[in-house]
Amino acid sequence: MYHVLVENLVSQVKAHSKALIGEGVAEAPLVSPFPLAVRPFRHTGRSMRERRSPMKLKLAAAMLAASLPLASMAFAQGTAPADLAVIDACLKTAEKTGGFGSACVGLVADPCIKAAEGANDDVAKWKACAARELAVWTQKTSEALKKVQAGGFADVIKAAKDSQKTFAASRDRLCAAFDQVDPGMYRGGASYCRLRETANRSLSLIKLGAAVNEH
Repeated sequence: MYHVLVENLVSQVKAHSKALIGEGVAEAPLVSPFPLAVRPFRHTGRSMRERRSPMKLKLAAAMLAASLPLASMAFAQGTAPADLAVIDACLKTAEKTGGFGSACVGLVADPCIKAAEGANDDVAKWKACAARELAVWTQKTSEALKKVQAGGFADVIKAAKDSQKTFAASRDRLCAAFDQVDPGMYRGGASYCRLRETANRSLSLIKLGAAVNEH
């Protein structure tokens, strides 16, 4: 019914227009009885791609930031050469004696934490001490993964990579709980927990890397 009414109305307008022409009046453009709100186009001098590019870059940056593991924050601080030397020397001794290297964990953080006892900001210093050694074990983990890959065993490489994808998130969920307890009960809190969890994983990967590269 609606389109019939419209057709009739258009026909009437056309007939009226022809009558005006017969009277010497220029034909007026047909105006719809149902005007549409048309948004005028404004040329800004930039293409659509250029206008969307900043938003794409922001989205990509946000996704990248969200995808980075929390362990990268410790690594970003930079590993102190002296701290790395302490851990390396201990690991070399463990390798010679056939040990796992557990005694190497805490060699940097523990003396640092002990020295900070009694300070006004001792809790913050304890966490900073733990972060120092966490940076070392984060680097050792990266080196160990490369050695595992160098072994060339596809199944072993896949297992190490797949487990590494979930390790940081699992570790951080557990370690966050240590920031909820009395700082004196576990000095360094979540930072020290991450240090120990990362160190233990690194030691396992170091052993795995050595095993797949034996000839």
